Amino acid sequence: MRYLELTPLAAAIILRLQAGESLKDSLLGATRAARAELYDATRSAWTLGKDRKKARYAFAVFEGVIREVYRIESWLPGGRTFAAQNGGKLRRRPGRSEFVGTLAADEIRRRYVNRYVGDEFVPGSQNPVKYVNIKKR
Repeated sequence: MRYLELTPLAAAIILRLQAGESLKDSLLGATRAARAELYDATRSAWTLGKDRKKARYAFAVFEGVIREVYRIESWLPGGRTFAAQNGGKLRRRPGRSEFVGTLAADEIRRRYVNRYVGDEFVPGSQNPVKYVNIKKR
């Protein structure tokens, strides 16, 4: 398995977003609402294994490019937290997970935002999740 070089970072999870028109517009925007929509789309609600708990960072990837990096604080069952995309309503997502986090430190974001990582996914793969630097631990 080839690992994306994230040294000296510990572990990360790359989440490939399937964006509708609204999210595409958010990716181009710098408003608070656009940033909140990107965060919500990145953090919830994924079908993930136990390895998710080893990840310290989540990369929001769209069209093969890292659009944002978040520091993962904790994982919860899907739909347990406020999400702007749901009009503020909780929407339970059985069998799925979501994280609560913050923007990664500026040093980390400068290193990875706008970096192409599309080659980390096998062509034709339907799995939007890629764990990096996790199996080494």
